[in-house]
Amino acid sequence: MYSSLIWGQNNRVVTKLQILQNKAIRIINFQQRRAHASPLYRDCKILKLYDNISLQNFLFAYDSLNTRLPSTLNRLFTFVDTDRVHNTRTEILFQLNRLQTRTVLYGSNSIKSKSIDIWNYFNLHFKEKQFYLKSRSVCKKTVTKIMMDKYEEAGRINVEIRL
Repeated sequence: MYSSLIWGQNNRVVTKLQILQNKAIRIINFQQRRAHASPLYRDCKILKLYDNISLQNFLFAYDSLNTRLPSTLNRLFTFVDTDRVHNTRTEILFQLNRLQTRTVLYGSNSIKSKSIDIWNYFNLHFKEKQFYLKSRSVCKKTVTKIMMDKYEEAGRINVEIRL
């Protein structure tokens, strides 16, 4: 996980490493090569590499918003100005301004862009959690639990299909 915030933005690298991680968790749990990996991650209480990188991106945005990073990285993100956008359903509450990019490598696949995407996803789908108002450790535990619950659902679906 060392420097995964940097190298983890490259999808080709992450995909190859995710395949390797899936093989390793099957071996550790003495499962067949084609066994569904999600229930194994849940049982071992381990996040998949892709999810762990997403968690790091989320925490990077959190740390920047709460001025916990070096001064050049603090306040790297800005919230959507609710005075300029009138939304009666408060969908944009604590949402970050999306970047307008012209390139993929330094634009939509950048750390900043992916951090904005994951922050906005969790704040939109789990509004009741109010991540911005919580401590870093509570946010980390909550996001990890949400991701682990996703593995639970994948395991249940896999069992239903086998039946």
